[in-house]
Amino acid sequence: MAQWDRLRQLPAVYRQQLHELYDRDALPMDVRHYLSVWIEKQEQRAARDHDFAVVLLQVLLENLDIQHSRFVQEESFLLQHNIRRYKQNFQRYLEEPCALASTILWFLEKEKEILQSADLAEQVWALLLTSCSLPTLLQPLGLSLERC
Repeated sequence: MAQWDRLRQLPAVYRQQLHELYDRDALPMDVRHYLSVWIEKQEQRAARDHDFAVVLLQVLLENLDIQHSRFVQEESFLLQHNIRRYKQNFQRYLEEPCALASTILWFLEKEKEILQSADLAEQVWALLLTSCSLPTLLQPLGLSLERC
């Protein structure tokens, strides 16, 4: 399953972390959502290879144009406006496209950290339940389970 799809299915506490991560303009959540498949295919070398990063930026801008056209056809005024604004904001990277590539990779790494945290919590919970250790752990807290 794609990383973005997994993130969207996480429990609320982890989705809140995702909202906090995307509470900035560097990579708007709308862009991450609508271009999720393309974004996840980006190679790390774009952060180091200027020519490759230029192509990445051009393709990103083209993808935003495609999304904008889609929203025009769907008569989605607000999304048209947002995508157009995002495209204008991304054009500031024309001089330093490697910075954009680094930013995208940073967001992908932070997303992986959220997924790893959620996976670890799930594994710990499953281990506690399967080993019946939960009652023992809850007892010092004055809590109990009626059955394991």
